Amino acid sequence: MARVLWPTWVAVDREATSKPHSVYASSTDWDPKTTIAPGPGTERFFLGQRQSLGRQYIHSIPDVSTSDFLVFWGANPMVSHDLPKAPLTLPKKKKEPGTLIAVVDPRVTETARLADIHLRLRPGTDALLFKAMIKILLSEGLVAEAFLKAHTSGDNIIRSWFEDVDVEANCRVCRLDAEEVRKFARLFVTRKTAMRSDLGILMGRHSTLNSYLEMLLLALTGRFGAAGAMFLEDT
Repeated sequence: MARVLWPTWVAVDREATSKPHSVYASSTDWDPKTTIAPGPGTERFFLGQRQSLGRQYIHSIPDVSTSDFLVFWGANPMVSHDLPKAPLTLPKKKKEPGTLIAVVDPRVTETARLADIHLRLRPGTDALLFKAMIKILLSEGLVAEAFLKAHTSGDNIIRSWFEDVDVEANCRVCRLDAEEVRKFARLFVTRKTAMRSDLGILMGRHSTLNSYLEMLLLALTGRFGAAGAMFLEDT
């Protein structure tokens, strides 16, 4: 896998985009330089981090407090508690004017029951959905061109990877409506989107590819370092 995206602002802007740990806590709050990863799914996650961000211990952290579009992909924080006091904070967050919560998960989880949008995809098809979303953004000219020019390298290479992606065909395999996926992709890029993924994509089919495509999606939409989106934390 080529290392094609490498944000150059990590060392410069990390302090400006960091938040207190009270905003977010995760099972990955450990030192990967001295500790063995807890399982194969998280090992692949760290590979995706290294390939896209240059270091396996640089994590993308959702800015939950100021986001207006929370996306939980294969994550169920209402039960897993990977957000502090999620059973209390997420219902409160949902009541904030203009806030939307979306869940991408085959199951009707506790978090999905709270969500405004639930993409209930076929199990194991997350990579196809990521690819369909990226294709939509590229086709509709919704990628963050200024961000890519300033903060990444190699985006000209990755664009060619999605030229033959058939959005409708991918969505059929995912058992999702293509127009609903298009609406979701547009919301993702136009709102203050903070995304949290978890074991739902890390412990299933194509987990390494899932983690890498997630990083590509966040980079192509300029989510890194943006208010209400994702900040980077070098542990």
